[in-house]
Amino acid sequence: MERNPYLPPEAGVHDIARGDCWRESGGTVYVARGSDLPQRCVNCNTLLVQRPKRKTYYWHASGWYLLILLNIILYAIAAMIVRKKIEISAGLCDQHRKRRWLKVGSALGLFVLMFVAGVVMFGGETAGISLACFAGSVAALVAGVIFARVIYPVEITERGGRFKGCGPEFLASLATVTRGSR
Repeated sequence: MERNPYLPPEAGVHDIARGDCWRESGGTVYVARGSDLPQRCVNCNTLLVQRPKRKTYYWHASGWYLLILLNIILYAIAAMIVRKKIEISAGLCDQHRKRRWLKVGSALGLFVLMFVAGVVMFGGETAGISLACFAGSVAALVAGVIFARVIYPVEITERGGRFKGCGPEFLASLATVTRGSR
């Protein structure tokens, strides 16, 4: 059955005025400032037993990354000045929390292993292998940071924030609003 173009948007005006969260196109979830995500796992949509901790998310426009080319300290100062923040709680069920910690722990273990191997092999004829181990330890650290995040902001404004990283089951449970209908 085709969608009737004359029907009103799926999410009513009352849902938007209440200040909850909703799904936008491309798997993005919008959370209005002062509201929160539903108390369900953001991956599989399972009801959570305990309320997840609130976390502060920071965001700034991607153009500020160009300052890294000039000076990383200059970038860090500018990013701390222009960043925007929002506090929300994104929860995980026990299964997804365990899976997340397994990935983070594996990345941390690989980081330590590669770093120690780089230190042991440092100098002499094994300098190339040592540098490769150090590069591998940096890659493991970056992977650990990526595995540690539950959701991540793609934009934060004065009205709220847009986040990605939610699973399809969680997204399907939210009302859909297109950007033009707000």
